[in-house]
Amino acid sequence: MNRIEQIPAIEIVAEQVVTSDKNGNPLSYYSDGSWDFSQERDVGFNQPDKVGFEHIKSEYVEGIKGALQKVYNNDNLISVSMLIAIRTNLTRLATMIGSTDWRIIDNEKDFRDIKRLIKEKSYSLSTVQGLLTTINILHDIKLLVRVISNPKALAKKLCCPGKKDQKQAICIPERMYQEILREAESIVTKYHPFRKRISEAYEVYHDTLHRHKLSGKNTKHFKRDVGDKIEHQVKVDDFILEGQALAGRQIQAACLILVFGYSGVRLGEALSFNPKSYVERAFGNFTVPLLVGQITKTQVAGIPKKEAWVTHPLTKMALELAYEMSEYARKYYRPKHESEDKLIKKLESSFLNLSLENQKNGVIVTSLPDVFGRFISRLGIAATKEDVDEFDTLNPSRAGDLEVGEKLPKISPHDFRRTFAVFLVRNKLGSLSTLKYQYKHMNVMMSAWYGNHAEAGRMIDIEIDQELQTIIHEANLDVTTEALYQIYNSETLSGGKGKRILEERETHGYAGSIYFSKEELKREVKRGSVSIVEHPTGYCFKPDCMRICSSDRSKATCQYEVITPEKAKSRIPYRDGLIAKFNALNDDRFYMANILTDIALKIEGIERDLAEHHISFTPFNPEIKARTMLKEDDHE
Repeated sequence: MNRIEQIPAIEIVAEQVVTSDKNGNPLSYYSDGSWDFSQERDVGFNQPDKVGFEHIKSEYVEGIKGALQKVYNNDNLISVSMLIAIRTNLTRLATMIGSTDWRIIDNEKDFRDIKRLIKEKSYSLSTVQGLLTTINILHDIKLLVRVISNPKALAKKLCCPGKKDQKQAICIPERMYQEILREAESIVTKYHPFRKRISEAYEVYHDTLHRHKLSGKNTKHFKRDVGDKIEHQVKVDDFILEGQALAGRQIQAACLILVFGYSGVRLGEALSFNPKSYVERAFGNFTVPLLVGQITKTQVAGIPKKEAWVTHPLTKMALELAYEMSEYARKYYRPKHESEDKLIKKLESSFLNLSLENQKNGVIVTSLPDVFGRFISRLGIAATKEDVDEFDTLNPSRAGDLEVGEKLPKISPHDFRRTFAVFLVRNKLGSLSTLKYQYKHMNVMMSAWYGNHAEAGRMIDIEIDQELQTIIHEANLDVTTEALYQIYNSETLSGGKGKRILEERETHGYAGSIYFSKEELKREVKRGSVSIVEHPTGYCFKPDCMRICSSDRSKATCQYEVITPEKAKSRIPYRDGLIAKFNALNDDRFYMANILTDIALKIEGIERDLAEHHISFTPFNPEIKARTMLKEDDHE
């Protein structure tokens, strides 16, 4: 590219201080290979606090440092993560123009070349938008004249249209999700009584290994010759003591899965938790369990603030287990980092790096996707056809990523966040837009919170974090749309509203087998013109109704209920149970007549639905044998 002559250089003072420690002493100089912001800035538990330059070509380092320093001086509230992103974009731009003389970008011909290069790179939309935004940042710090008025619009023209920025976090099919949570709960329950013993066992192991090294002995076969002979009090068959803490990390993964699964928090928030994070507060007649920790998302400069999330009491057990089993690591790290306040603070987390031999700079657990992957792989949960159908429905942008007989794709902490949101919506625990909960069919405490989170928030001074609300809202929209799609395109329907839908089809003369597309229904749900409530026997099309219909006789009195073939089939086992109950109670006792009549009406209601959906069954013809009181008196 053409160079613009006489570009003013960025003035550099070789030993200029960039960051300082808590006492005002220099922590990072301009000339350093990385700038350390750990003493100047609070960051999240899993957020970076250093900006490195070691990997950048030597001819570009000074120009990138100079620009980045101006960015920081211009806005000292900018987060470290944002500084890293700008550094990355500056490196890409420098490579494109072959220089850090940024005003080359002002030249129209050179800028056309830059746009051509960006297009040839086939970057995603977010990457291109980041590059263009960084050009505007160079303008803000007066290193450029050029301004891009609409970076997003230009980015859409220059990006690779088929390249996704990042695959959507997956929602795990509910059966598979329940198995994961069940196994995690089993592990936490099993090991919780031994939490202190686990720490003691690892402490003895590492002390013995340390003495072995000091004596000059070869440690190649330490585990086989020495480690396996160390006695411990963790009386669980599958606990194996060794230096990498593989068993401990699996226990730790189980603890984290319960925290994610019963709160919907992000990774950084989970890592800020310890046993003291679990608190219980009164809400009306309920005791609400909460997790209190730090949130950095959307915060100015990424500085953490206190936040709370409604949870389940199991998370208390998980945090206790994770914290107390890692006490040996806490003892090991504390003297090594006693002068580093930020690292010492992180030692209060329940989730420390348990593999002391592999610990480098940090003390918090890392490589979680790999840990979760091993945890889930060990379970061997293979997808059924129903799981695959559910996966494709809940994850339309990733349809085809899961096949029958396969295991789940690689799981990240954010996948648990999205699954948590969908779980709330599907089970009527989260009614942020079109669904409401039914009191009789769920954990009442969770219903009280998620059914009216804003009111509860005012009472106990907490709110669900905004991003989680958005995820729940999106999940609500997807789940509602899918349910409506199945209803409006079902071959058979029953219930008052169901019959009217069938009549509308005939009246309007729909063509083809699809009466309403998902896109049409989604638009209607967004507009608020249609919404439903699911209950065990069907779907209610009047969510503001104060009744709780959930009854096999509601079709006789409710004009807003729709019963699909799937809902009708789901009542067959219940009908069988009612028949068995009827036969057991039909023993000629006079006071059973009303009870038997009620059971018979329920059976009749279910059979009417089965018939309307052309589902074969053997009709039950009840004959109540209960005598009347008059006959009983005459007999006496």
